[in-house]
Amino acid sequence: MSTPTNTRRSSGKRKSATNGDDETMVVVAGHCRFPAEHRDAALAGYRTLIEAARRAPGCVDLSITADPIDPERIDICEIWAGEEQLNAWRRKAPHPKVPRGVKATDLDVWEYVVATRRAPFAGSRKR
Repeated sequence: MSTPTNTRRSSGKRKSATNGDDETMVVVAGHCRFPAEHRDAALAGYRTLIEAARRAPGCVDLSITADPIDPERIDICEIWAGEEQLNAWRRKAPHPKVPRGVKATDLDVWEYVVATRRAPFAGSRKR
């Protein structure tokens, strides 16, 4: 897998979010809910999907985690080198193995096309 040149942390200088082929990066972010008594089991069902995604070409990062405040909420964050890589992943991604009969609710996930990226705390970082 080729790593996009812009996936490393920078010294805070503004950088393009392109992957070297002039394709913009894509962020998929949001949350969903499961009943509190099933959230951790549902979350465990995403493990295989997360592991496979992190090995997929173009996956910069992917995490699906338990929200530390809300016992029903699962937070989702995916960063892809481009739409082509994300779409290729979606065609082959394994389905999560959540407990039978348990369904996600309040699905609020959005896809963002990123034009630029920069370090969010550039002034406070010491290198």
